[in-house]
Amino acid sequence: CRIENSRIGCSEADGIEMDGYRNVVYNNEVSAIGKTGIRMLGGDRSLLIPSDSTVENNIIHDFGEVVTVYEGACKFDGIGFTLTHNEIYNSPHYAISGNARDLNIEYNYIHNVCREGGDCGAVYIAWWSNQNIVYQNNYMRDIYNEYGFAAPAGFYADDGGSGGRAIYAGSGAGFDDGSVLGYAGDVRGDGACNFERYGKKCRSLQGGCCR
Repeated sequence: CRIENSRIGCSEADGIEMDGYRNVVYNNEVSAIGKTGIRMLGGDRSLLIPSDSTVENNIIHDFGEVVTVYEGACKFDGIGFTLTHNEIYNSPHYAISGNARDLNIEYNYIHNVCREGGDCGAVYIAWWSNQNIVYQNNYMRDIYNEYGFAAPAGFYADDGGSGGRAIYAGSGAGFDDGSVLGYAGDVRGDGACNFERYGKKCRSLQGGCCR
């Protein structure tokens, strides 16, 4: 299935939900969404058959407006996805998350998210079932809590997230609590990382490229 060149919005729940194999969401604007902007499911974990589904070249903004936590621009569930060349902005909580393995996140521009979040990140990967997450060549900026009482991060591997590996390389500016946070899992900084930050000290609790 393919959804392209459309404007999708004013939804109390999700903007788009797709399940299966070789699905594509391309060149859309998804906005004014009550829950998750694009929810992508697919593949077979037990047989390690990838979904081979892609979210590409979309503008996704103003999501999580009804359910304001744990509802992002994109949420993945399954195996074998690519998120590339999207602009994502304006949300109270994270931008990207899910329960997936073999997820490639690259060439995205993410800004002004986690505006009401504390223990979260713009990209939030949790639990050991999230394996082989590749995050590379993305740009983030202005990841901060607008009320000033908490400190969200850029890329956050929490509670054993990235159980297999998370390959991280990127750049950004304006983080409350550092570019990379890792609580367990294997978070590796491969390639060049260039960050400017303010607020609390930039830190990586396991691996990462933050110095």
